[in-house]
Amino acid sequence: AVRQSARAALLTHALTTDPTLLLDATQDWLHQEYRRASYPTSMAAVDLLRSLGHPATVSGAGPSVVVLALRGTADSVVAEARSWGREWRILRPGVDTDGLHVREVSPTVPA
Repeated sequence: AVRQSARAALLTHALTTDPTLLLDATQDWLHQEYRRASYPTSMAAVDLLRSLGHPATVSGAGPSVVVLALRGTADSVVAEARSWGREWRILRPGVDTDGLHVREVSPTVPA
């Protein structure tokens, strides 16, 4: 548990400062191996992607895999997943880099 909490701290640093640490930061020491038999296909995908250097992990309850890919590697992750010959639903949500936007709204004056 201590090792896993250290990974959470490393993940914060990797996401905000040094993305080269994402592979190490996404290594799970607590949950994935224990539940490997419950989602063998997802874990096989995680294992393969991680062996190729992509920071992949099981997402949610197990049927989903998340890869924290940089723009320069996202296309190769998608190509790899498509090469497996299985229909995966691939989503590329991106990350908003602009942050919070605050707009002033004038109060509504009753008529």
